[in-house]
Amino acid sequence: MVSDYALIIYIVSGIVSSAIILISVLSSRRFSKAGLDKTSLVISEVKGVSGIKQKEPQQTVIATKYLNIPFNGLLKFAVKNGKYKFMFPSDIITKFGDTFKGVWICTKIGSGAQWTVYKCGDVFAIKVPKGLESIVEKYEVLGHSSIVGKEIMDRSRNRIKDVIESAKIISDLKHSHILKLIAYSTDFPILIYEYASHGTLNYQITNGKRFSFKEVIMLGIQLADALRYMHSLNCVHGDIKPGNIFFVDGIAKLGDIALLTKAFFGEVKGTLGWRAPEQVNEKLYSESVYKGYINRIDIYQLANLILYLITGKNIDGEERFIIEVDGILKRVGNKELEMLLKEMLEIEPWKRPGADEVVKKLLLLLK
Repeated sequence: MVSDYALIIYIVSGIVSSAIILISVLSSRRFSKAGLDKTSLVISEVKGVSGIKQKEPQQTVIATKYLNIPFNGLLKFAVKNGKYKFMFPSDIITKFGDTFKGVWICTKIGSGAQWTVYKCGDVFAIKVPKGLESIVEKYEVLGHSSIVGKEIMDRSRNRIKDVIESAKIISDLKHSHILKLIAYSTDFPILIYEYASHGTLNYQITNGKRFSFKEVIMLGIQLADALRYMHSLNCVHGDIKPGNIFFVDGIAKLGDIALLTKAFFGEVKGTLGWRAPEQVNEKLYSESVYKGYINRIDIYQLANLILYLITGKNIDGEERFIIEVDGILKRVGNKELEMLLKEMLEIEPWKRPGADEVVKKLLLLLK
């Protein structure tokens, strides 16, 4: 009889234990999908520097406490007087509202390898493909029919489809630290973003702004949370660098997501100096795609950015194959951050932590 009771107790205990494990797994999955922008980040058990798990019962860190915080001491982005008169295409007004009506005074504020950017008014930044600047610079193109207008339409027709596909993906991204795509045209290859009044991180650094250790960690949390959100949607940025971090009214935002795509596949070259190892090694790239770790490109690049802000040194993916990072990381001056960056800068993508883990560990540094 005693043995029968013992057997029953054993079976019931096993069922209860299995139920607890199942609930924990499902809760973890729900947390992953809900994201930190909607949920508190609960840290109950974390790995210490030594690798030994340390219990921290009932400790809750509210991730949102560290989001949407403007950085102090930023310089306003210097913009020259407007030079071009511009009218938004009628399809933008029809789809996105009367806000875009009228004549806008615009000025060119930047030009990269693929896009040229214009500031229009005090609220919009317009991006057009390189070589198609006449879309903005020739007022009559959008207001009236003209030979120039027909020429631009013929040249831009092949680009419209690509721009629309990218725009549909980017416009679905709703996160406080991702630069907001406000509107786009289906008649012209035009993307309209919120205007970054404080320019880029590169602009701030170039003009003498220096970030404290706490500010660097705060910036890391905000960008890592944006990446966590993007990765949960199977999106990858692929080109994180100072020139692609924007400040809107002092708030840091990840922008220039031209490489972004769903179910990310294909070659991603990145920018020299900021590339991950798999961006310069075809075999490693293919293996990371096969194993499902292609989004770890962003983790390496974020580590590179944090390292640069603290030490002034960044490690290109090609350079990473031939150097050890320990010596450089010692300049960080914080053991916990040093170990985290070492993990994030691993050559093999699958050895790097995910964005959610990076957020957790950076939060602990602000305790």
